[in-house]
Amino acid sequence: MSSLIVSKHFMERFFERVLKSECTYCRYDVLNKMQEMMHHYESNAFKTFKSSSKKVKLPFGKQYHAVVQNNTLITCYKVD
Repeated sequence: MSSLIVSKHFMERFFERVLKSECTYCRYDVLNKMQEMMHHYESNAFKTFKSSSKKVKLPFGKQYHAVVQNNTLITCYKVD
């Protein structure tokens, strides 16, 4: 996970939708919290698909998805 690039947009959406707090723009806060929320199989999926040249929607936690492409976290949203 530490090799992922976290976009500004992803950080803003993560703080807004997941943490429900003001964005600190701290990449480590985002990655650490995501890692805490993930099951081992979700972490393995990130390792497998994070470098895809196409946008890939990956689940994390019980109710969120992250969109990743070319080793960059693009956005996240809550699944209904």
